[in-house]
Order: sequence, then structure tokens, then C-alpha cells
Amino acid sequence: MRANPSWAFFVSPPLDWSNPLMVDLSQLLRFTSSTHSVAKRMPRRRKNLAVGTNTESLEPRLLLSGDGLDSADTDLEIEGEEEESLDASRRRRRNPIPDGAGNRRRRARDIGVLDAEQTFNDYVGRRDKRDWYRFEVSTSSTFQLDLTGLTADIDVFLKNRRGRTLERSINPGANSESISVDLEAGIYHVLVAPWRRNSSFYELSLSATALDPPPPADPPPADPPPSDPPSDPPPAPAPDPPPAPAPDPDPAPTPEPDPDPAPTPDPDPVPTPMPDPLPTPEFNADYGSGLVNANAAVSLALGFTNQFGDEPTFGGSNDWNINMVQAPEVWAQGYTGAGMTVAVIDTGVDYRHVDLDNNVWVNMGEVAGDGIDNDGNGYVDDVNGWDFVSDDNLPLDENGHGTHVAGSIAAERNGFGATGVAYDANIMPIRVLDASGSGSSLDVALGIRYAASNGADVINLSLGGGFSSSIFNAIQFAASQGSIVVMASGNEGASLPSFPARHADQFGIAVGAVNINNNTASFSNGAGTGTLDYVVAPGVTVFSTIPGNSFANFSGTSMATPHVAGVAALVKQANSSLSAAEYENIIVSTAVSNGVNGSGSSSSSGSGSGIASLASSNQNRTDGSSSQSNDQQTIEDEQLQLAADQIAIASAVPTTGDVSESTLQAIEYDDTLETPENSEATPMDLSTLDEIHASLEVVS
Repeated sequence: MRANPSWAFFVSPPLDWSNPLMVDLSQLLRFTSSTHSVAKRMPRRRKNLAVGTNTESLEPRLLLSGDGLDSADTDLEIEGEEEESLDASRRRRRNPIPDGAGNRRRRARDIGVLDAEQTFNDYVGRRDKRDWYRFEVSTSSTFQLDLTGLTADIDVFLKNRRGRTLERSINPGANSESISVDLEAGIYHVLVAPWRRNSSFYELSLSATALDPPPPADPPPADPPPSDPPSDPPPAPAPDPPPAPAPDPDPAPTPEPDPDPAPTPDPDPVPTPMPDPLPTPEFNADYGSGLVNANAAVSLALGFTNQFGDEPTFGGSNDWNINMVQAPEVWAQGYTGAGMTVAVIDTGVDYRHVDLDNNVWVNMGEVAGDGIDNDGNGYVDDVNGWDFVSDDNLPLDENGHGTHVAGSIAAERNGFGATGVAYDANIMPIRVLDASGSGSSLDVALGIRYAASNGADVINLSLGGGFSSSIFNAIQFAASQGSIVVMASGNEGASLPSFPARHADQFGIAVGAVNINNNTASFSNGAGTGTLDYVVAPGVTVFSTIPGNSFANFSGTSMATPHVAGVAALVKQANSSLSAAEYENIIVSTAVSNGVNGSGSSSSSGSGSGIASLASSNQNRTDGSSSQSNDQQTIEDEQLQLAADQIAIASAVPTTGDVSESTLQAIEYDDTLETPENSEATPMDLSTLDEIHASLEVVS
């Protein structure tokens, strides 16, 4: 259940709320926790709600039909003794619109085998928030879906047997929706759901046309069966064309088709972009392929040879980063990240933040607060993501790092605060790092798999550490599901990225940091010799959201990474028919190297905080070299991962060293807090320690 949910209720005849019906709002609203405050989520209505067993009251007021509290979460269900004072006729009129489809996947309307076109007329909206349909395809078929007759913005999703999204149609406004895709034999679902608080009647048409049967598979070439001449006229060695890549032969338990299987999902097919539309820029050891460019990347994804025209400078001094990646030029073409889901795998996200709350991912297959794993994904009530640190459904941020990252991706364009690169995208909060910014590799890997399995289009990993096989395997899985994985290169000033960004030689994109002058940050780990998909983005003094409806400037490759994740969301919105590797190629090949200055010509200025906890062997720390020792470290699954913009003390601090007051506010090790005195440096002897557990705060 979401923290601080809002609730909707509707009154058919006028009711006088001064009567004894209003006894305990917390019971009427069916709270499952005494810590949730409804009043905080209802700014537009008059209310007086207390928490727990405290007495609540409302001033005498007559509510008219349709008056109430707006919400996209769930309807109020009146239960208990108070319900008896409502007569049956009022309860029957509460939802007068007939509902022919189920509201949950397990209660979907069963169409049976779809072998001819079938049409359904129904309603979805504030009183009926989702309509599920179940159908079966008996053989490989071309599936066609059309959703018409809309009067508001309604979206439609094609899902596999387990509820994972395979295709979606999310056109804006009251435009019709359509999906066309080839499906293997199996069971599938269709979900019709409103965008935000919209309501509309609709007509849903579904059809499946059997594909021509594929040629029989070739027998082993060394021993062709002699008894089969009738079925193969010339038993010549010329092989049949290779059969279509077989999806999982048993689609029921773990069907893993390409998340974008339709080669031509749009009425007008988008041309597949060439891998190298322009001469490949020279790869630089400091900044890789160059500065990410949303304008060039989206233009290429659409098959255009020229970029979109320039737009006026957006915003004010805090928006330099948005203009640097040329996001406004893409927004002007209608690409804002709408319909895209970006997973932030981090310290959590303050998804109640006033600049983020409208852009939080909602698991449409889950019913809030019922204690049931409705969508069967293994996580109960994961309406807004999952907290792998506390193993619950409240992935709130206790650090600030993840909320800052989320804001750079999708802070709302609302005239105040920050604005994200893809300001209409949905953020999927996944908490794998605790309040100190540390966590286990196992939780990180589980978070990646959760994101990919629940339809994340892009996965942001602003974290790093040593090699972990579980994280590598999870990234490989995410790529196979079509998720674009974007990873921070790390902040040790090393010649190569830390892990998992080092995996960008096979999967995903590694990201370094530049400042407002396009100079690479001195802390930013380099790109190496050219085997990585590596770009740079704004990462010094970046203004974004932090918990508590606040904003702050942070620096680090963690801050650069969400800019690339936002660009990835814009590119995928423009063309949803490509593979993860093709999206990565577009972003990397369109990066701009001209004007980027390397060799660590930038320093991290400004204020911000980076808190980390590190456990690592002391034996590698003999010369204070961050690059050498970092290259040799291996962190196993149960050891710690660090937020990538936070300093790896074990590889950066010598055994006996000076801690500069201008850099560190405090160092804590072995439960002993040392604060630098009012001098330029405070010497500390660290040579006797087997492990360092350090907390740092960057100060201006």
C-alpha cells in the first residue's frame, strides 16, 4: 500500500455528514497502518482527519452528488456497523455503470480461443479503474487490437500469462489505440486502463489470424532420414531458412518474448536507423563518445537525417543541464517521456514529493492494501515499487540520493522546482541502498530483475563497487527483456569505470560527468581504451529534488547518469520497436565530442551530501592510488555496493593520510567519530585497521 494514499468516494443522493455515520474515518478508509495520514494527500478538499484511534470530525456540510476526494488510487469501501445506516438502494446506486470485464487479472473476462474478431463495449474510469480480458491463441498468429470510441485518454496493454507487459498503446487524448503483433501459441491478457483520472466508454476489437506454418525443422545434416521424401521434395543439402527464434518453448511459466516484438507497431512503420548515421566520433579515454544529445538521438530513432531546430533556452540558471543535453528541442516535437517507465534502483525515492508525485509508477496489476499478490509477481501490494532493504512495499528515500536522481529524470514541468529530462515519464522506485547509501549486491541484482520483469523501459543504476556475478547476470537479463540499463562510471578519478558500469562493453551504457563548461569532472572515472558504450552528461552542481519537498545541488557521476536515462526514455517513446542494444547504439553514436574537454579539467564545486559505508580490505591501500586498487577489488554478492558518487575510502585514502577540511566534514571509522579541526588537514593513522566504515559529507 502506498504511503499517504488518497481515496475517492462518490455520493449519489445528498448525505448530511454531520450525522453519526461519520464515526471513525480511519476505519471507514480501511487503513492497514496507523502511520498513514490521509489529510496530507487531500489538499483540495476540506477535511479534519486524525490518525489511528483518535477522534475525527467534519464540520456539518452537505455533499452533493459527485462531490468528494479525487484520487487515482482506489475507491472508498464503507464497511462495518456504519454501513448498516445506508439503505440498500443507495449502495446499489454507488456504481450504476455495468462492468462486463474483471477488475483484476485473475478475474479477467475469459474470451476463450481467439480465432475470429470479437468486439466488446464497456466503460473504464473513476468507478471502474481497469478492465481485464483473457484470451488464448492456439497457434502462431498475428494479433490485432483496436480501442475506439473514446472520449478521454484511455490506454491499452497487451500482457503475457503472468501479467508482464508485451506491448502497449498510449496515444494522447481521446485518440484511438491499436496494437499489432505476432504471438506464439499461449494465453494472454488485455488491460484497458485510464490515464490518470479519465473516464470513457469504449469499443474493444480483438482478432488473431494464424500465420503460415513454418517449414519443418531440418533433421541433423549428417544423417537425413531416408523415409521422409514426400514431405521434402528435394532432400538436397540446401538448408531451410533458420526457424524464427523460438521463444520459451513453454510460454506459461516464464514467457520472455521481446518486450517490443512488433516489427511495425505503428500504422506508419518507423525506419530502422543505421548504426552509424554519421562518421563515428573518435573515442576519448576521458569522455568516451562524448556528450549525450537528446536532439540527435531522437531524430535518428525516427529515421531523420537532420536534427530538430533549436529552441529558446529553457528555464533559468538551475536548468543549464536540461539545455546542455538539448531536451527542449525534443519536447517541442511532443516527446516528453509519456508512457515510459524508468526504474530508479537506489536509496529509494520520495514519491510524495510535490515535484514527483504525479510521475510515480503505479503497478496496475496490484490492488493497494488487500494483502494479496494480485499480479503474481512475488511481491505483495507493490503498487509503487519495492524496498529490498526492508523487504516491504514502501521504497521511500532515507538518504536523498535516489530522490535527486529521480528528479533529474522526471521532475514535473510545473513552473517551479526542477524539471526532468523526460518530465512526463513514470519513476519506478526500487530501494536497494540503506540510509547510509550502502547495500548488498544481492539486493541490487533483485532490484534489477524486479524492474525488468515489471516492464521498466529504462533502468538507472547510480551505484557502483566491485564485480558481482549476480549483478552482471541481472543486467544481462534486463537487456534480454528490452530494458535500457544506464550506469554511473564512478567517482574515483580512475581510468576505467567501476562495476557495474564496466559491463558496458557488453550491456548498457556507462556515464561520466561534465560541468557547465563541458569539462570532464576530476572525480569522473574515464572510459578506457574504447571497448565501452560510454558517454558523458551534466554531473557537477546539478539541481534536483530531495526528500521533504526540497531541492539541492549534488555532484557526481550519479547525477550524470539520470540525464542519459531520461534521454533513453525520450528515444524509446519516439520509436518503441527497437532492441536494448539498438537504443544504446543510437545514444552512443549520436553523442557529441566537439567541445568536451577531458583530462579531469573540472572540479566538483557546490554543495551536496554523499554518505557511504564501505567494507574493504586494507591490504590494497599502500599508495593511495584509486585506479590500481579499484581495478583489483572484487566484492562478492553479500558485500557492499556504494552509491557511485560517493567516495571509495578503501581505494582513495592512504594508510596514513591527511583528510582535508575543505573536502570532508567528518570521518567515522570503527564506531569512532573524528571531526577535522580548524586547520587545513587532520592526520589520521588508518594503517592498523582491517576495515574502514566511513561516513562522509561533502561541503562547499
